[in-house]
Amino acid sequence: MKNSIKILFSILFISALSLFLYSCLKEDAQKQKNTEVKAKFTPELLKSTLIAKGYTLSASGRSVGEGCYAPPQDPKQDCFNINVSYVTAVPAYGGNPACDSVHISYELRACLNPDGTISTSISAFNALPLNGCTALTDYWLSLNDNNLEIALNRFFYRASLDAEILILTDLAQSFQSFQSFFCPNYSIQSTYSEDLCFRYCVKFIKKPFKFTVKKVLCGRKCCLRKRSFCLNPDGTVEYTVPEFTEIGDDCGKNPIISECDGKLIGECSRTCGPK
Repeated sequence: MKNSIKILFSILFISALSLFLYSCLKEDAQKQKNTEVKAKFTPELLKSTLIAKGYTLSASGRSVGEGCYAPPQDPKQDCFNINVSYVTAVPAYGGNPACDSVHISYELRACLNPDGTISTSISAFNALPLNGCTALTDYWLSLNDNNLEIALNRFFYRASLDAEILILTDLAQSFQSFQSFFCPNYSIQSTYSEDLCFRYCVKFIKKPFKFTVKKVLCGRKCCLRKRSFCLNPDGTVEYTVPEFTEIGDDCGKNPIISECDGKLIGECSRTCGPK
């Protein structure tokens, strides 16, 4: 009987020791992988990758407190910010005609997380139709102020969705050599930050063509749109349905004075969600 107990105890001890050693080896392997990823995922690599994909890059120039930024980063994250811009097409959406030439710009934050995964944040997004999008700009000019505000909301929403898909696709496909983003086990977490307290400042000149839209801030409230992106074996990107969260004060509590050299459109307070 005593021998049986000793044998059972020995088996349990060996099993526990094996499990402990396996956990240690697994943790060491993960640490080694994270170290390797950290050594490869650098600002220089990010910049060279995006430039090769056709993006124009510049240093972040926003002042502290100017508009909605991405949520504060974890102290354990390694992050770097950069301004991204390029020209692309925005398809027809919500009554807006398609536009083949739209200048997209935003601030991108890319982070290496403690577990070795990558997350991104997009803020200060802007989309500006260029010369040649007469169908879109003529449509906007035909609308009253209320309908123009709705059309602009939908245009920026669709443009931001497509911009987020494009940058996440490029990142996942470019960095998969040292970090897996294949569905369903691995993904990149993306957060898009948008101001909720602003009015549109619209200015249009026919000759020479110039159409500008900027946001005049009137409070400190933000909408966070979160999605996960992953790669399928065929290289296509799969992404989750956006989740929306509001943060900050109510609009009007902290008014911000900003100049507008055009026409102000819309009310200050906006909703956080699909457009």
